[in-house]
Amino acid sequence: MAKDLRRNDPNKWRKTEVMLRHPVLRDYIPETKKLTRTSLAYMLNKYKSVYVKPEVGTGGQGVMRLEKKGARSYYCHAGLDKRSLTTFNALISFLKSRINGKPYLAQRGIELLKYGKNPLDVRVMIQMNPRGQWEATGLICRVAQPGKIVTNRSNGGTVMTVRQALSRYAKGKKLRELNDKMNRAGLLTVKQLSTQYPNIKESGLDIGLDAGLKPWILEVNMSPVSKMFRELKDKRIVRKIMRYSLAYGRKLTYNIYPEQDNKPAAKVKRAGRGNPAVRRKAVRRR
Repeated sequence: MAKDLRRNDPNKWRKTEVMLRHPVLRDYIPETKKLTRTSLAYMLNKYKSVYVKPEVGTGGQGVMRLEKKGARSYYCHAGLDKRSLTTFNALISFLKSRINGKPYLAQRGIELLKYGKNPLDVRVMIQMNPRGQWEATGLICRVAQPGKIVTNRSNGGTVMTVRQALSRYAKGKKLRELNDKMNRAGLLTVKQLSTQYPNIKESGLDIGLDAGLKPWILEVNMSPVSKMFRELKDKRIVRKIMRYSLAYGRKLTYNIYPEQDNKPAAKVKRAGRGNPAVRRKAVRRR
């Protein structure tokens, strides 16, 4: 397959295909198929729940959760809309009315951990650092708005530290090991994606955790929204993310502090030759 020289490919299916070529990564990816009548019937018979989502889309728009209830009834949760359908044909008709002919995917549903009663996932930020190496630069938990199935900020989700969100499930050494595992999954993902997309500089992974704390890669965005990290109290994380973004040429559209949003986006010193501090270090090494 010819290399894709874009920094971002919004198509979820193409990215999934690239990731599935890696024998280790394959174990982190929930079974995913192009949505057809046949594939949906297969997935609903095999799994407790199935998520259907657009091949191309952001912000959790168009995502629906489906379940098979007994032999002939089905349940669908889309946004705040919840409904039961009595036949598979009725389910297909409902989906067609929502999808409007757009290509969709069917993905095995993962029973996500919850914060309170609301599902959560973890955004893992991976960036190319100024030395040209991949680096995990941030972890943040996203919690769905009550009554919704997606955690995206644009869909009403809230963010918090991983330590706070996962306090019921992992602490201390167990939490550190889990964070390391998610970061490793993120680094492995971008290295694999870069075999097909050699010009990518960043990726944001949405990782779901099941009851056994196994990480599942639900989605990968190669042009991720990093603005959410400024909501963390520790500003070192967002400062690094912004600094690396500037180093590889991404334009910033937000400030470190929300109250400064009516001003031009903050300029964070770029790492590299243009940074006097870096030049001084280089002189000392000579």
